[in-house]
Amino acid sequence: MRGRRQTGWRGRGARALTAGAVACLAIFVLSRLLTDRAVVLQWVWWTPSWAWAAGTVGLVAMSWAIDRRRRPARRAALVGAVVALGVVICADWRAYRALFAARPDSGLPASLLFLNLAAERIDDASELALPDVDVYIIANASSATGLDSLARRFDEPPFVAHTWPFVVVSRWPVARLGATVFRAHGEPDPPSDDDPGRAAAFSLEGTPAGDLTLWVVDFPSDPRRSRMEIARRAGEAIASAPRFPAPDLVVGDFNITRGSHSLRRFVAATAPGLRDAHALAGLGPAGTWPRPAPLWPIDHALVGPRLRPIVLRTVDPGVGSHRAIVVGVERAAR
Repeated sequence: MRGRRQTGWRGRGARALTAGAVACLAIFVLSRLLTDRAVVLQWVWWTPSWAWAAGTVGLVAMSWAIDRRRRPARRAALVGAVVALGVVICADWRAYRALFAARPDSGLPASLLFLNLAAERIDDASELALPDVDVYIIANASSATGLDSLARRFDEPPFVAHTWPFVVVSRWPVARLGATVFRAHGEPDPPSDDDPGRAAAFSLEGTPAGDLTLWVVDFPSDPRRSRMEIARRAGEAIASAPRFPAPDLVVGDFNITRGSHSLRRFVAATAPGLRDAHALAGLGPAGTWPRPAPLWPIDHALVGPRLRPIVLRTVDPGVGSHRAIVVGVERAAR
């Protein structure tokens, strides 16, 4: 009698754990279909996709540990978890690219680095320098952080252009074109503690890929705000701002994870020809925040039709809360 009661308890526990595993798979599928279309959904979407699959495996393992009888639902959940992990590894991380010979990161026609310093002070900016980078785009540098030491790492004096909160240090001539804040026309300036988001446009002249138009963006970071609403306001602000010609390259801290509907909405509203550089040339999770354990890819590079990305990688700068992204591009074949 005692054995039957114990078996019944184990059976109910195993079924509950299996149901939890199936629920994790259902959330995985729904989050990929709906992404961040609503505020309540973006919390689910921001959970790394692999975590739902890993959670499924863990719950299945616990179910099997307390009741080793064969259960079709448990087997189906395990198969689903394996498929989900395969989707993440292949569709999100592009792991299949590791099977092919990678082109070297050095000697690229044009290589750009973007880093959001998030107002952190850096005593020696030269530690951000990399030997294969031609253009540095720094966002939100502390007013106490000087970039002269970074500029001295170039063989020849570089060109510098800036508009708050962005600084561009370039091997080639660079000039500021325009800048905008993500707020409606006529709307008053936000309070100092409110981050509305900003964007700036620059021109890069005489690069191996030709003259390029560069956009740099910094989206608001408040996780309570709707990503869809932020993307809408950003698209409207840039579309109505003067001196924002169609971009060849867009980099920045979007505070939106890769694959989000809000990110696609921003692209559709500003420059429909833009493509995700990681999807075309990246490898691995390419997370950028937080720097010690980069679970979320929120810093991105988008390329226009005139460019072809050769490589996109992340770099730990050793300072700040973000990892840097480095994108190498060349002129696209006609």
